Amino acid sequence: MNILTKIFIVLLVVLTIAASVAVIIVNRDYRKWKPAYEALQQQLKEANQSKTVLDDQLKQARADGLAKDRQYQTTTNSQQEALTNLQGEVSKRDVQIAGLNGQVQSMTVEKQNLERIVAQNNELIKKLEAEVTSTHARLTDISVKYTDVSEQANGLQARNDYLSKQIKLQDEAINELRRRLQEAGQTTTTGQTGQPAVPEAVGPPIKGEITAVGDDHAVISVGKVDGVVPGMKFTVFRGGKYLAEMVVIKVEADSSVGRLQLVEAQVQVHDKAWNRLDPF
Repeated sequence: MNILTKIFIVLLVVLTIAASVAVIIVNRDYRKWKPAYEALQQQLKEANQSKTVLDDQLKQARADGLAKDRQYQTTTNSQQEALTNLQGEVSKRDVQIAGLNGQVQSMTVEKQNLERIVAQNNELIKKLEAEVTSTHARLTDISVKYTDVSEQANGLQARNDYLSKQIKLQDEAINELRRRLQEAGQTTTTGQTGQPAVPEAVGPPIKGEITAVGDDHAVISVGKVDGVVPGMKFTVFRGGKYLAEMVVIKVEADSSVGRLQLVEAQVQVHDKAWNRLDPF
């Protein structure tokens, strides 16, 4: 036998021994790892079952996700539509706000105009108040003057009453003189009315007004300062109508007393008179 054969035989023996050892080791390890393998098989089975459950849950989750996605999409579409509507409302509100701003500006201008008008009215009111105050002062002055005039009128009325009394006294005195003359047997020249004749006065026209009237006497508003003298005749009229003739029997500074004769109508206060035959 050659060396190669010997080496081959030796190797074969070594391999046989190694195989035997390996078989022994594998048998020994097999007894040890078989329970572990079975446990692993059981774990693998349980894992497969868990995987099946997880797959079912994953499928359900995917289905739920798709449903939620569809719901979300629907909700998103609704929200988008609502957002679009809201934007439209916002646009309308913006237009309304712009209109309101225009109205506010217009109202601001009107307010300024009203304030200016109010200021002008206040100035007018102040002027009116000043005019009212001035008018009130004038009315007060007029009232005072009216009071003075009333007092003067009362004084004139008292004077007229006094003159009326004086006329009555003069009438009584004249009647007494007539009675005495008749008793004394004296004769007098009489006119058409049976009254003592008096010469007609001459001179410039003198115009007056009746201020008091007695039974057959009257007081005229002209006197010595106007050129009236006793015996002067005056024609008394009203509105151009002849009323009576008055012969002056007593003259004072600014008034005269006369006897009425040739009476055609009742003589009243404020009737006109002058020293001519025709009414003026």
